[in-house]
Amino acid sequence: MAETGIEISEQTSDSIESYFNDRFDFVITVCDKAAANCPVFPGTGTKRHWLFDDPDAVRGKVVEILYDFRCIRDEISLKIEDWLGRYRV
Repeated sequence: MAETGIEISEQTSDSIESYFNDRFDFVITVCDKAAANCPVFPGTGTKRHWLFDDPDAVRGKVVEILYDFRCIRDEISLKIEDWLGRYRV
């Protein structure tokens, strides 16, 4: 992510349970594995599923894996930019 100017070195993975009482306007899953395992968030306004290749399933040489991760990252970024562009005032 640093390649794209996004600093995530201090980020952590949180347990999904810590969000069960929160309300969301949107819940978006980005691969079939995530969609199949995504819990129900009561009060969620809209659920969306954006299908991308699962980077966890990428196999091959390190250079090939890195290339695939970058491609998936960039596809997700473009999708988010397009989607947010439709909701900006």
